[in-house]
Amino acid sequence: MAATEVYDFDLPSVPGEGGAVMAFADGELYKKTVQSYEDAAFLAGPHRYGSESALIFVQINEGLSSSDGQKVEEIVDSL
Repeated sequence: MAATEVYDFDLPSVPGEGGAVMAFADGELYKKTVQSYEDAAFLAGPHRYGSESALIFVQINEGLSSSDGQKVEEIVDSL
């Protein structure tokens, strides 16, 4: 994986499901990772949020509600 740090987490609201927060040191590797997740959207689910300025990408399994996904998106957008 191209990320310099990866933090996996569980979703308390969706037992057995989780996601990952990825931090990048290189903008090109960040962009390639985002593209890879977009290309595999049918597997990765709809909850993929990134901040190109902070080089942070978050992927959360599809069990997350859309309202909680929107909260995550707002947080990532603020980075």
